[in-house]
Amino acid sequence: MSMPFVRVLIAWFALSPLLPAAPPATVTVVLSFERNGYSTGAVNAMEREAQSLLASSHVRLEWQLQDNLPGHPEFGEMVVLKMSGRCAMDAVPVIPDELGLPLGMTYASDGEILSFGKIDCDRVRQSVQRVLTGGRHDDAVLGRALGRVVAHEMHHMLSRSKAHTAQGVTRKSLSSADLARETLP
Repeated sequence: MSMPFVRVLIAWFALSPLLPAAPPATVTVVLSFERNGYSTGAVNAMEREAQSLLASSHVRLEWQLQDNLPGHPEFGEMVVLKMSGRCAMDAVPVIPDELGLPLGMTYASDGEILSFGKIDCDRVRQSVQRVLTGGRHDDAVLGRALGRVVAHEMHHMLSRSKAHTAQGVTRKSLSSADLARETLP
């Protein structure tokens, strides 16, 4: 991603309340799923949630599956997310995870934030299952949770910053309840 684009994006974040609505910058999000697969419903909900959470930054997300890309695709601004584990709400037993392990991550090299990240669908699914009642398995809830983790990681990628905020999707951590609830506090 070019430095001029990053400067413009940071200016949008800072000045967006003062500026008239500008045409959105388009960022292509390339998703790479492991062989464990995914639910179309969860992925659709993830895309809607991430776009909704990033709407105030005037960024429009264009989603692509890596498996569907032509031989030599060309994109302007692009981020790549590897989706590990199974991205579907199957009837899988909840296994407590080790506290503090990330749900997603953005890669860096020599201190520079890169446009590559990884989302751990198994951890997100397990986190959401902790707060769902009655053995409920809902791909829309999983998709919303994945969208929040994607938006969080894209915040780092697009701002090229490791910084977190005090509230919202860009705070340091999101609880199981934050991931599953209808709206973020």
